[in-house]
Amino acid sequence: MAFAFPTRLRDEIFFPTVHIHDGEVHDRAEFDHDLYLQCAGDEQFVGDMRWRESEQPAGMFLDAKKAGSLIRANAHAYHLRLRGELKNADTLV
Repeated sequence: MAFAFPTRLRDEIFFPTVHIHDGEVHDRAEFDHDLYLQCAGDEQFVGDMRWRESEQPAGMFLDAKKAGSLIRANAHAYHLRLRGELKNADTLV
């Protein structure tokens, strides 16, 4: 799943990862997510060390025509795997 939307967080990337089960937000939740991002323009990624940079530009392993404007084919992508019981929170970068 990929999406884009307007945000008030101009200096951060927001991933809505809070889990709401049984109508409540618990302190911890079971995660099984893979998050991906790319930087805009010529910006350098300065996220924490959990994020892994792709070895090649995204266009080398994704179908850029199918992805349309969601990816920059000539830029690297970054991946964060969230697995297991973790703090139940949105992810900000």
